[in-house]
Amino acid sequence: MLGVVRATGPDAAAARERLQPILHGFDPDWTIEDVTFPWNRSFEIDFTLVRRGGPHDR
Repeated sequence: MLGVVRATGPDAAAARERLQPILHGFDPDWTIEDVTFPWNRSFEIDFTLVRRGGPHDR
């Protein structure tokens, strides 16, 4: 998945937009939140997965 995001540069919103459809291809009940680039490099990405309908659903 990271190869898809790498071309966008360290932009959390763009990374989320590109990763979300890939994740939904595996399981549409999950969503990506809190995207960060901890070392300000596009090849290292941190994000939180949240299951819709689960205990942490908003």
